[in-house]
Amino acid sequence: MSIQSYSANWNPRTPLVDKDGIPTTSYGRQLLLGFFNRTGGGTGIVPKVSPPLQSTGSTQLDALGVAYDWNWFQTVGGGSGAIILPLMPGNDIQFYNGGGSSLKIYPPFAAQIDALGVNAPYTLGVGSLRIFECWDQTQFFSYG
Repeated sequence: MSIQSYSANWNPRTPLVDKDGIPTTSYGRQLLLGFFNRTGGGTGIVPKVSPPLQSTGSTQLDALGVAYDWNWFQTVGGGSGAIILPLMPGNDIQFYNGGGSSLKIYPPFAAQIDALGVNAPYTLGVGSLRIFECWDQTQFFSYG
């Protein structure tokens, strides 16, 4: 590749946006879209926060599916739970149990949390907060 060809394809002095804020290159569009998506998609808040939730069911099949980043369970019946809907590697999800019983948190189908085994729930005690990280489609690790 010649220096002229390289310069034509890569110019570090090219602005990412023009004077009107419009991206000038595909690099600029991708960078700004990445920032937009990572910072809440224009909502002004990064995490999607749930309203007060109520756990359901007694198995992975009938547990409440959750998709919020921060999940606040205000009502938790004995033996009931929630299931993490499929996430992408690098995503995380938080649960706070503000109910009166322990909350069963199930991984997505065919996945596991920590070393609990495939499809086994994590039991979150009353008044506890736990964060679950998706490392790949079948493995979640927790802390908190």
